[in-house]
Amino acid sequence: IDAYVSDKKKLRREVQMASGGTYEDAKQIITSLIYGAPLTASPQGSIAELIGTQAAERLCRLQPLADLYVELKAARHSVLEAYRYEVERTGRITNAAGRRIPARGVKANQLLSHILTGEESEVLKVAIACHSEHIALLAHDGFVTTQPIDSAALLVRVEKQTGHKLSVSADVFPPAAP
Repeated sequence: IDAYVSDKKKLRREVQMASGGTYEDAKQIITSLIYGAPLTASPQGSIAELIGTQAAERLCRLQPLADLYVELKAARHSVLEAYRYEVERTGRITNAAGRRIPARGVKANQLLSHILTGEESEVLKVAIACHSEHIALLAHDGFVTTQPIDSAALLVRVEKQTGHKLSVSADVFPPAAP
């Protein structure tokens, strides 16, 4: 996980090359794994549905991706375990955004997705509070601004308010044609 966070583009390129898919496919595959999709070549799996069974088989043999998957499974278990008492007591999970869903009988990847979506929402709330006058577009895990922002200051504020120590990547787009 640390290797992926420190250089996301490296693993994305490796996944792209091994799968023969696009860079966007690689991002989607890794995001799917983060949210609990299995690393499998099964024709019913999300990876094979996206890039085909043969490409998915190649990805299952890609050691850096397999290593990330093992760590993600362990992290997923730890995150879900943190909610076990609430589930046992109420049968529900409340995410950081205050949204509650039934938890009994729900797949682990769906519960993890609910939890992570709540955390992403809280991070975006901090960004909005800091830079609402510059935010032009929100996405599930990021935003677009009309001008550069002080990313370091934002990350300090996010950590203070949410407890999450994050990194941020920024791309500069050319101005729109008049």
